[in-house]
Amino acid sequence: MPWTSKTSWKDDAKQALADYIPLLGQEHDTMGTGARVTQVFPESPAYLAGIREGWELVKFNDRPPAENIFLMGPQEEKVFSTVFRDPEGRLYLWGLPSWPFGIKLSPPVNAGMLRKIEKSLISHDVLVDYWRDGNLDAIGQMNQSLRKGIERALGVGLLGRLRGAQKTLDLSRYQNDFHLGFLALAELQAGNAQAAEQVLRAARKAKAGNEWLSSIEMGLFDYIEARINLANNDNEAAEYAAKSAYKLVPDIGVVRDLLHRLAPESGVTEISEEQDRDPFVGKKFPLDYLLPGTDPAGDMGSKREMVSLSGALKNTADNQVFALLVMGQYRANGYSLMDLFKMAMVHAAYPDLISGVHIISAGNRVANEQDRETIEAICTEKGLPFKVLFDGEDFVSPELPMRGSPMRIMVDNKGTVLSTREMADESGIWEAVANLKAA
Repeated sequence: MPWTSKTSWKDDAKQALADYIPLLGQEHDTMGTGARVTQVFPESPAYLAGIREGWELVKFNDRPPAENIFLMGPQEEKVFSTVFRDPEGRLYLWGLPSWPFGIKLSPPVNAGMLRKIEKSLISHDVLVDYWRDGNLDAIGQMNQSLRKGIERALGVGLLGRLRGAQKTLDLSRYQNDFHLGFLALAELQAGNAQAAEQVLRAARKAKAGNEWLSSIEMGLFDYIEARINLANNDNEAAEYAAKSAYKLVPDIGVVRDLLHRLAPESGVTEISEEQDRDPFVGKKFPLDYLLPGTDPAGDMGSKREMVSLSGALKNTADNQVFALLVMGQYRANGYSLMDLFKMAMVHAAYPDLISGVHIISAGNRVANEQDRETIEAICTEKGLPFKVLFDGEDFVSPELPMRGSPMRIMVDNKGTVLSTREMADESGIWEAVANLKAA
C-alpha cells in the first residue's frame, strides 16, 4: 500500500532521539568502550534524527553492543532500548521500536572478537567494514586468529601446527575464500608479503572458474595483489592491479589512496561526488523484461506467472523504490541473501519504502540452500514482496554493466536507476531514497 504521506516515516525519524543523560548517570565516563559510528547515510532515519559520524553506540537492549549487532543490526531481538553518545559525552535514547537504520558501526578488536574469528563466527562483511573504514591495523591484529580459524576448519589442531602442518596445508580447500582474502591482507599488514602472496593464490584458486564473483571480493583481491606487487618492487604490475581494484570498488578510501600513490595523475584521492557516482545512476533501466516466475532451484510459492518490470513499476508509488538483484548463473549467493535480509529488516520498520524485489536468475546454482530458505522465509514473514524470475536465455544481464553477482539496482516507478550500491550495508537503499528526493 503506497504511502499516504511523503513525510510520515521521516517525521518519526526526526523525533527519534531524546537526551538521556539524567537516566544514565555516570555512564558518560566510559567514553570509547562502545561501537563507533563510522558512517551515517543522508536521508536515512539515523541521519534525520541527528546521529553523526564519530558517535558511539554504547548500549543495545540494556547491554553493551555485541559483535553481531554492529554490521547488520539486530537479527532476532526486539529493539526496546538503544543508546548513543556524541563526542561531547551527551547520551541519547533512540526512541523508535526499530533499529536506527542508516548507520555503520565499528567496534575495537578485542579478545572476544578474536575468539569469534578463531571459531569462524565473524561474517566477512564485518571484515569489509574495517577495510572500508581504512582500519587496516585492526585487520593486521586479526592475523593469527584468521589463520587459526581456517586451520581449525580444515582439521588442523594444535598438534598439527606444532608439526608444521600449516606449511604444506592446501588453503584452497577452505570454502570461504573471502576469509582467505582477509588473511592475505592481514599478512601484508604484519609485513609478511610472501605469506600474503601464497594465501592470495589459494583464495584465487578456491574461486577458479567462477565468473560471478562479487565486485567487493574481486576488488579486495586486486587491492591485495597491488600491495604484494608493490612490496616486490613491481610498480607497473601494482599500478595495473590498483586500477582494476578502483574500477570495482571506487568508494573504498584505501583503494583510492593506493592508486593515487602509484599514479598521481589519476587524481582520485580527492574524489568528487560526481566521480564517485555510478554513471548508470540517473539513466533509464535499459530494457523491460517479461520472464517466468519460476524458481530454478526450488519453489518458494511462485505462481509461475509471467512477470514484467513495467508491471512491477505500475504498482510502485512516486515515493517508493523498486529493487532488482540480477544474479547471473546463481539462483542465490551469500551476497544476495544479505541484501535481501537487510531489505526485509528495513521493510519491517518502514513497510512503504520498498515496493518489491525481483531476483533475476540465469541459472540454478545456490551457494547455500538452507540459508536461502531461511532468508527468504524471513522476507515472507516481514512482508517484503519478492519474486524469483528465471532468465534461462540470459536476456537481462548482458544489457547491464555487470560487475559481479549480484548486480544491485534500485529504480523509481519511471524506471530511472537510483542506486547500484550494496543493500546489505544500506548504502544502496539510502542513496536511492536521496536520489528519489532529488528527482
